[in-house]
Amino acid sequence: MKVYIHVPFCHSKCAYCDFYSTPRNEMMEAYTDTVGKEWTSTGGNSVPDTIYIGGGTPSSLPLPLLDRLIAHITTTLPLREFTIEANPEDITSEWAEHIACHTAIDRVSMGIQTFDDDSLRFLGRRHTGAQAVKAIETIRNAGIRNLSCDLIYGLPGQTLEGWKSNIDKLISLRPEHISAYLLSFEPKTRLGVMLRKGTVEEATDELAERMYAYLCDATRTAGYCHYEISNFALPGHEAIHNSSYWDGSDYIGLGPGAHSMVNGVRWSNPSSLKGYIDSQGSGFRVIE
Repeated sequence: MKVYIHVPFCHSKCAYCDFYSTPRNEMMEAYTDTVGKEWTSTGGNSVPDTIYIGGGTPSSLPLPLLDRLIAHITTTLPLREFTIEANPEDITSEWAEHIACHTAIDRVSMGIQTFDDDSLRFLGRRHTGAQAVKAIETIRNAGIRNLSCDLIYGLPGQTLEGWKSNIDKLISLRPEHISAYLLSFEPKTRLGVMLRKGTVEEATDELAERMYAYLCDATRTAGYCHYEISNFALPGHEAIHNSSYWDGSDYIGLGPGAHSMVNGVRWSNPSSLKGYIDSQGSGFRVIE
């Protein structure tokens, strides 16, 4: 059984993001306890073999609450993979060492998106390119040896040369896994509104194709295996948890906005933190 935990807290909303998130940090403790209750009522008899903590921004959780969240999903069997998503600005030596030495988490997935500071500011990201590089160094110094990094291409104003510089820089830092996504202009996001107003332009199909071609060529030359449309891994580091969404494995999603599929039945939790907490982890889901 795969378990996904959606942490809905973010410091701020990025211009492209369509995932459910909220700045209501005062509700973190109640949210954490509700996840435990939902797990007991929904998947308490299941034994997870992978866990993925996503969001939102899981690295925004205070470490004591992160520990409490993890303790709710207990198993005596070793996990095949345990991933947490993180943003570069949250990765301190204390955070990385805690993850490496005091939790069962063995994989960090970091959202860099771009190393270009102007683009980062435009997207509403809270880190700089230099901070992203420093965060990778901090993760390595803590002893974490399974790192995935995300980039986005097709950003407004981004050139092919600019994209080449981004992917070349990331490859030089040698994360075990790279995810690279073509920017989507989701209707309710700030970028989606700007596209409709004509204040930004979408990358042309030709440019997006050339960017993707360079991505595939550069990663292959560097020894990465292209195993999914947007995912590239050094041998033996393919994402076990995320691949389950492609192969029909059962998975349970916990938290507001999370989705599940068990025995061919899909359900989702509505995107409401208050509603989720009020439900006490029971009867909140909507079956598709």
